[in-house]
Order: sequence, then structure tokens, then C-alpha cells
Amino acid sequence: MGALPAEAITGDVHVVESAPLDGLFSRCSGVIYHVGARMTHAGLHWGRMVERIRVGPSPIPLSRLNVNILKATLRELRSKPLQDKPVALSKNIQMEGGAETAADLNEAA
Repeated sequence: MGALPAEAITGDVHVVESAPLDGLFSRCSGVIYHVGARMTHAGLHWGRMVERIRVGPSPIPLSRLNVNILKATLRELRSKPLQDKPVALSKNIQMEGGAETAADLNEAA
């Protein structure tokens, strides 16, 4: 598929032609990509939202990206403290009125 060799597609790598990005990103612990404008826009939106509500690391600008920063960020994504934050946020959202409150807060930000 594209420039990705068949042997690179494993249980940890998923390749799709098209996907609902909001639904996809909400189920990922991290996203690494280099693609077109649609995916870039969606990725930046999610990255900024994740950073703003402090449930994940900040997006890494390409100008700062290197192997060590990428490794550290992937380790951070997989850390228990960081994985616990979205769970706690979800519980708080449910207690405060669920998705409606979250949507209102997101629109107001």
C-alpha cells in the first residue's frame, strides 16, 4: 500500500485507505503520521486538544523531531500516569453531565 512495504504491516501497524479521523484518534494512545492536509489538520486539532486538557504530550514540531525526542514521547504515551489521565477525565466528564458538557467546553476553548 503506497510506499509502505508489505513486510512493515504487522499487528502493530494498520493501513487503511480512508477512516473517520475523529473516531480513529479518540481510540489511539498515539499517532505518528506524514500524510496530506486532511490528516494533518485532524492530527493538529487532536494534538492541541490533548495538550490543552493535559491528557497527553504536546505535539512535536517537525523542526524539533529527532529519534531521542520521539522515543521519549512514545515512552511517555505508554506510561501508566499518562494513561490514567484520560480515564480520570472520562469519569469527570460523566459526573459533570457527559458528552454535552465536554462539547460545550471544547467549543468555548
